[in-house]
Amino acid sequence: MKEFLKKNKTTIIIVGIFLILAGVMAFAIYRTANVKEPEIIIENNILKNYQGTSTEVLVNKDVKVIGVRAFEGKAKITKISFAEDSQIQAIAYEAFNGCAELVDIILPNGLQTIGGGAFKDCTSLETIIIPEGVTEIEPYAFSGCRNLKSISLPSTLEKLGENVFFECSSLTTITSKTVGFAFEDGVLYNGDKTQLIKYLPTRQGNLFEVPETVTSIGRSAFSWCNNLSSINIGGKVTVIGEGAFSACSRLSSVHINSLSDWCKIEFESVDSNPLYQSRGSLYIDNEIVTELVIPEDVTEIKDYAFSNFNITELQIGSSVVSIGKEAFLGASLTSCLIPENVASLGERAFAKCDSLTTITFGDGIKEIP
Repeated sequence: MKEFLKKNKTTIIIVGIFLILAGVMAFAIYRTANVKEPEIIIENNILKNYQGTSTEVLVNKDVKVIGVRAFEGKAKITKISFAEDSQIQAIAYEAFNGCAELVDIILPNGLQTIGGGAFKDCTSLETIIIPEGVTEIEPYAFSGCRNLKSISLPSTLEKLGENVFFECSSLTTITSKTVGFAFEDGVLYNGDKTQLIKYLPTRQGNLFEVPETVTSIGRSAFSWCNNLSSINIGGKVTVIGEGAFSACSRLSSVHINSLSDWCKIEFESVDSNPLYQSRGSLYIDNEIVTELVIPEDVTEIKDYAFSNFNITELQIGSSVVSIGKEAFLGASLTSCLIPENVASLGERAFAKCDSLTTITFGDGIKEIP
């Protein structure tokens, strides 16, 4: 036996090593197969990712931030709850984006910020109360929440981002406890009513007169308001935000009180179809305008100012020095004379003017974009 061991010592050692390695690998495989991965990944008090399949999720007390896209696309989740002694301070960008079945979430005290698109396309969410302590709700936070009916804003709220309620087609009530925002008769304004933030699509009536206090209309302010057929804009309005009238399928007229003021209105730049900026018919003193005369005190015609209006004749005052981008896009013009003083002509200023047969440029225009 000793002789056998002596002659086969190397082979025995190799076999032994092999058996040990095989045992280690078998144990590792067993352990991997029987150890479940955690459903919630938390790093440095940030909930990074939820990878479970439960319909109800409890966020424990150690979490201070719901991370970027942490629950994105988890369509089966119906309820999110937080520990009683929750330390949550922020809900980050698109944290619950696409949680289409989420119906129950009570945001905890201590929360300070709701990130951009945080609840985007949570299409089953019907009501939400923003707790005291929240100071900022970032842009598009609740966009696409088509069944959201009511929301309560806390007294601590200081900043409300653009398009927070974009495509919230069922929203009927915004309760505001803060002096920074006012909700009256289906319309959300800033505190002193100088900005019209959102006209709710559920508001009844097909006519709306913008209050005289309003100087600016926010982005997408009237979007998807399919009941509206006519809007009366007061002469104090100087800024109309991107897509202010987008997808207003029945809007046929925008009535303004002062032609001079209208020409000075600044339309914010858009990446989408500029026809949504202004559309339909122009009225002055309740008379529809087809022959447009730009007054002598006007020096600039802003971007999109008269896009898609049914203007057939145009006279531009000699004081005008610039015409903005797509200023008359889609108008019904047949001819146009650009005065000598106009030195700047915006891109596509007369694009899609299908009836335009003659346009005469003054010497001030050195280059046609």
